[in-house]
Amino acid sequence: MIRVESLSKCYDTGRGKVRAVRDMDFEVERGEFFTLLGPSGCGKSTTLRCVAGLERPESGRIYIGDDLVFCGETRLFVPPNKRNIGMVFQSYAIWPHMTVFDNVAYPLRVSKKRFSRKEIRDKVEEALLMVRLGGLFERPATQLSGGQQQRLALARAITREPNILLLDEPLSNLDAKLREEMRIELRDLVRRLGITTLYVTHDQIEALAMSDRIAVMSEGVLQQLDRPAQLYNSPKNKFVASFLGAANLFSGEVELDSAGGARGTVNTELGHLICHLPEGMKNKDRVIVSARPEKIGIFQEKPPEGENLIRGNLQSIVFLGDSTDCRVGVKDLSVRVKTVSTGSLKEGDSIYIQLDPRICTIIPID
Repeated sequence: MIRVESLSKCYDTGRGKVRAVRDMDFEVERGEFFTLLGPSGCGKSTTLRCVAGLERPESGRIYIGDDLVFCGETRLFVPPNKRNIGMVFQSYAIWPHMTVFDNVAYPLRVSKKRFSRKEIRDKVEEALLMVRLGGLFERPATQLSGGQQQRLALARAITREPNILLLDEPLSNLDAKLREEMRIELRDLVRRLGITTLYVTHDQIEALAMSDRIAVMSEGVLQQLDRPAQLYNSPKNKFVASFLGAANLFSGEVELDSAGGARGTVNTELGHLICHLPEGMKNKDRVIVSARPEKIGIFQEKPPEGENLIRGNLQSIVFLGDSTDCRVGVKDLSVRVKTVSTGSLKEGDSIYIQLDPRICTIIPID
């Protein structure tokens, strides 16, 4: 439904040109919830604005459905009002002098397609009911709460039944509890509508919870594109491993078993770790071993058996409600471990941690 090919966008600054987006390639399938994820300044919002037609790229091609809406080679540029998109901005951009009803009706009233008063009323009522604002038609937009304003902006975006929905960090201005509630509401609404959605966020939890697929970006470059679980469990580089959730990263050197096969040892600053190695690994290859904190075992006494058991010192315990965050000192390192219960453990205890080979992800160093 959305296809982006070799997209590049530059900005002129006092220090010369800055490449905000570099040769981006991705495709969003019909009805898919697709997220661009990355830190501030990585180019995710610029990419979204290029798809919307709010920015003119230097090169590449953008398709919406079967329509080519931008081509750098031929200088084709279809303006935003002819791309049949709905968009929700970070600031919502609702009109404060209008009522809830008039905010949603406005795109229909200014559309080139003429709608009767009854058609407008029916479409607006349907959109407002979808976002649970059905009883607030005549309320001034300024009298809505933050969550209601977000839903109002969404209703205005969908009332024209656009081909695609573009969402630029629409939940970032909400408090933590409301943001969590709105994630579920927004995802469920998009599923019911079956509308193709391109979503931008810097919030990793938000992306994991809402997306069918995620494109992780850094410095204008696409780092990895995959389904949430695959991205989290099998990051392809150090940036993705460290940005998408917490990760312990240990640099090391591969030592292959004499018997060959998929198992081998990585000699790291933490110690010798037995790992499942990707195909093509050779002796002396430099790699990073990534281990998620919640997958590392922690024990007061040394277990009778198990691989990658390492002795350490419990430096700190922080209670987080649904889990406990521990810092374990091993040599000169501090290893992060998340566990449901620490039992009778206390700071300063001598303990053991275990990095099962199955939870160790190997990231080659280029």
